[in-house]
Amino acid sequence: MQDKGVSNQLEKQGYQVKRVKTEGSCYEVYALDKKGNRHEMVVNPVNGKPVSEEVNE
Repeated sequence: MQDKGVSNQLEKQGYQVKRVKTEGSCYEVYALDKKGNRHEMVVNPVNGKPVSEEVNE
């Protein structure tokens, strides 16, 4: 999955994606949720699912 695909998938889940960058073999994604909380996620490039996530309220 390319970074644009990861962005699209997360946007469908309600996130506002601010930045996607390649970090090793995964994507590091910075996004806002519907409540305005900031999320920093490491996303698996194969299936687009978050491997880890940090939320800053």
